[in-house]
Amino acid sequence: MANSIKHFLDKLYAGYVIVGAKSIIFLSLALIIATITIYLSNSWILKTISQDTQIRDIRTIIVDLTQFKSNLYQAESAQRGYIITQKLYYLQFYKQAIQGARSNISELEKFILSMDGVKSPDQKLIESFKVTLEAKVTEMNITIDLVKSGQTDMAINVTRLDKGLYQANKINLLMDSVLNYYDKLLKEAFNERTKTREIAQKAVFIVPLFIMLLVSMVIRQLLLELANKNKTQLALSEINIINQQRLDEQRNMLSELALSNLADVERERRHIARELHDELGSILTATKMDLSWVIKALKDSQPLVVDKLKNTSRYIDKGISFKRELVQSLHPPMISSFGFWPALKNMIDDAAERNEWEFELVLPPDDVVLDETIALVAYRVIQETLNNCSKYAKAKKVSVFVICDSINLKIEIQDDGVGFDVSNLQTSTRHGIKGMSHRVQGIGGVFTITSSADGGVNSLIIIPLKNYKG
Repeated sequence: MANSIKHFLDKLYAGYVIVGAKSIIFLSLALIIATITIYLSNSWILKTISQDTQIRDIRTIIVDLTQFKSNLYQAESAQRGYIITQKLYYLQFYKQAIQGARSNISELEKFILSMDGVKSPDQKLIESFKVTLEAKVTEMNITIDLVKSGQTDMAINVTRLDKGLYQANKINLLMDSVLNYYDKLLKEAFNERTKTREIAQKAVFIVPLFIMLLVSMVIRQLLLELANKNKTQLALSEINIINQQRLDEQRNMLSELALSNLADVERERRHIARELHDELGSILTATKMDLSWVIKALKDSQPLVVDKLKNTSRYIDKGISFKRELVQSLHPPMISSFGFWPALKNMIDDAAERNEWEFELVLPPDDVVLDETIALVAYRVIQETLNNCSKYAKAKKVSVFVICDSINLKIEIQDDGVGFDVSNLQTSTRHGIKGMSHRVQGIGGVFTITSSADGGVNSLIIIPLKNYKG
């Protein structure tokens, strides 16, 4: 519960920060008014439905009374027709009319007693209505029975008595009383419904106008706040642009420093490689030549010494081989002798032949010239990646694609080896990959590796060519 309240308050504060206090107040008022309007509209609708139901019920009662009156007139007409003509089909009409009139009174009484929300006339009035009807029916039945017994004149005289007229007048008076009562109720119901509709129409017209006013005030407030926020954002954008320019300058400077540092390192490596090749190489070569002379001179007289000297000569051969590999790793001499692209192709071909790979190689034309430091970075990254393929990947197929344009040098190396979990790269002991990544990123490049434990590694290196020459 406490977390829910805190979450709600946090949302409310976030809304306050976004739209402002005035907007929240206006929106809250609009929401409250809309809620009240919905509630009142529902009440008005229910009230109108109730009033329509009441009007329908009153109309039903009036229709039933009218039908009763019509049935009573039909009964009297059938009675007189039978008295005058003695034709039996008038009796059928008479019985149907009397049955209809009684049914009308019975249904009317039930309907009136079951109605909700409609004032009913005095129950005594309904009972009087029923009694008067039965008296009238009795009087008409007497005349019919007289005709059946052959006393037609007496039946005609009975119809002319004041009592029959009295019963008819009483029924008419009661009928008019009830009809007037329900006519009055009907008018009152119509008036109430008209008032309800007028109130609802006024509310439906006024409330939306008021809500529109509040919404327009909210929109105006939001526009003002948005204008202020836009000014603030423009100011922040200008500050961000300045900061970004400074950041780009710093990044470019760092990249230039990293590139300069790599250039210094490569120059130092080239110097050391030259010294090793020239000085140490000549010393080891001269020493091997002298050992060969001594071995020949002592071959017959000192065989044990000769064996030791041969071992020493083999050690010198290993030293010369190690010196050659060291010189190659410090600064590949083929780059200086034949150029970057032939040296790179030769190194890749040697790796493919040594590891018996199915190989695919795509390189730019040889006339594309790269800055020396960038070329050496690319050379060493490719060399280290192929060494990893040889040591760990157990690959059968390797592809190297090198694309060069006026902006970037793009290198993509793929293998079908065992792969590894790249997510563990930060904690792994593969310092070669980390070193390549740092070296490329240090000069503003991008180094990414994608792989899975199921197999295959894809290395993508993008190096910006700030000092490109073509």
